[in-house]
Amino acid sequence: MNIKESIYQFSPFWIQNYLCSAVGKKQIEERFNDVFFERLEQLNKTQYESASMIRSYKEEHVYDILRYVYDNVPFYKKSFMKQHLSYRDFKDINDLEKFPVLTKEDVRVNYKELVSLGYNSKKLIHSHTSGSSGKALDFFLTKDSIPYQWAVWWRFRNRFGVRWGDKHLNCTGKLVVPINVSRPPYWRINKPMNQWLINMQHLCLDKIKSIADMIDREQFVYISGYPSIIYALSSLMVEAGIQIKNPPRFIFSGAEKMYDNQKNIIQQAFPGIFITDHYGTSEGVINASKCKFGCYHEDYEFGHMECENPTYISKSEFRGELLGTGYSNLGMPFIRYRIGDSAIFSQESCACGLQSMVIKDIEGRSEDYVLTPEGTRIQRFDYLFKDTVEIRECQVIQRNLGEIIFRIVRRDNYRINTETRIKNDVMRMISPSIKVSFEYVDEISRTSNGKFKAVVSELK
Repeated sequence: MNIKESIYQFSPFWIQNYLCSAVGKKQIEERFNDVFFERLEQLNKTQYESASMIRSYKEEHVYDILRYVYDNVPFYKKSFMKQHLSYRDFKDINDLEKFPVLTKEDVRVNYKELVSLGYNSKKLIHSHTSGSSGKALDFFLTKDSIPYQWAVWWRFRNRFGVRWGDKHLNCTGKLVVPINVSRPPYWRINKPMNQWLINMQHLCLDKIKSIADMIDREQFVYISGYPSIIYALSSLMVEAGIQIKNPPRFIFSGAEKMYDNQKNIIQQAFPGIFITDHYGTSEGVINASKCKFGCYHEDYEFGHMECENPTYISKSEFRGELLGTGYSNLGMPFIRYRIGDSAIFSQESCACGLQSMVIKDIEGRSEDYVLTPEGTRIQRFDYLFKDTVEIRECQVIQRNLGEIIFRIVRRDNYRINTETRIKNDVMRMISPSIKVSFEYVDEISRTSNGKFKAVVSELK
């Protein structure tokens, strides 16, 4: 713990509110400045462009970024020349496949050579991924790329009638309320952004009534945060039999996948609430936002999405790994960057009217799967718990081939026959020959950024 963290932890709550508000003021300067509002205005005007206009926009911007990195980024100049390529070889969007894929390991090994010669790295903003797959990734962002990405996210919220400055609750993994706090308030206030914050470390039965009363009293327009934390909040409210009179109208989640069993519990806790999410990357490369009909749409103005090694699963749908080419971050551009997530794309149009590419589902990190003895990769287990109320949280771990561990946080009504049912369901739905064991814990740890990993593979 550094000095700032120590001062914060042992300060009274009203000083912590002041410090949260000071951080909020800084975030407004960095994220929600004039660039943000200019970009947001532009994005709201371009979202309903025709398919042909979107293609032209992409081809123009992909060509521009290829030319830029060829002239300014040493890594790409060498990489392209090694394959006898230059930006002039790009004639239309299909030509992008000629260019090499950028991997996370490429970024780690060639970190300095990926910085544009047009920027001093000391004046760029250092950032990193959470390392949810085991290895964090460091990279640089330009000052203007940050409000641009936030403008993309806020365009998504604008579609539902939500405006910047609306009163809201953020469910965070950050320790805004120190663990040693044993009496209300179990929340802190970021006044400049009209934001209340609760953190996952205080979500327990002893404190849930106080937190729920605050939510009811404050009448938030929306809740934002990680699905797993919003689910934990909702699950405790349902378990305690708490119903609030003034639920928020929306939930905007991100950073993790929300599963159907989580959504069902959230809707029990907040009847009538509209739940939606967007998909983005910490690296600021690509983004996709859900519409009111539940389809993700590529935010084409921000970056170009590709499907690597597509496999058709129906006449109009195909699955593959995501590649991204970003337009906004000229300080350290990522071209055909392998994100590490897989998705299902659709060639069908959407009733919402948006003409940008339709993504039916983001399936999550490609390394987050269980490998069965039959060789099948299983990424989702949420359907095993759809009607299970005696489990608060569960994580599936694989350390050895042919074996999986269910790490479970039990509720008081958990019974040992639940194990038998889960084993039978695994044999019936996943693999008849995989060995299942159970591990019971009081809580399941998150990554350093507060993310919950539903599946953890430790296979070598």
